[in-house]
Amino acid sequence: MNNLFKKFIKFGSLITPLFLLSSCSLTVPLIVFSGNGDDTYRGTATGRLSGEGDIKFKGTKTDVECTGEFKYERVSSQGYGFGNATCSDGTSAEYRFDAATTSKGYGSGEDSQGRFFFFAYGYSDLEARQMFERMAGSKLQIYGEKLIPPSIKIVRNIAFKETDDLKVLLRKFSQKQSELRRDNQLVQVS
Repeated sequence: MNNLFKKFIKFGSLITPLFLLSSCSLTVPLIVFSGNGDDTYRGTATGRLSGEGDIKFKGTKTDVECTGEFKYERVSSQGYGFGNATCSDGTSAEYRFDAATTSKGYGSGEDSQGRFFFFAYGYSDLEARQMFERMAGSKLQIYGEKLIPPSIKIVRNIAFKETDDLKVLLRKFSQKQSELRRDNQLVQVS
């Protein structure tokens, strides 16, 4: 009997940390800029170690509330993901995002009414607003009450997951950075 009790205690001491780790999550502030950025939403994004998470946010000028879920992949402290959201006014949206760190990132998408939106999580309001303006603000045009975004190019950090070899990943990253710098120089020259 004593031997069985010891085995039970050993089993419990192995399972308990796994159980606790499987339920770990991180919740960070979320801000969403819809259209030209005048319509903002605030809420939270919660990511779990399982690679899944959920979002909740509410309009600052309207009573529209939205909820959704996402899935993400990590490559070291960075990563990428995709998700969807549904709002109380019947609007739905799909989005993609890039994780800059384990607790900060940004992304964009288009809602079911064709409106562009940008979001950032884990950043201050000022940082998020600056990111929105830098990445999409100058490309958005307003015609009367209607927002018509021209083709919008948001530069994303590429996550490479073909290999775990750090030298290969660093080489690919360096090549991609060179391409982006070259493309940026071509745009500025033209």
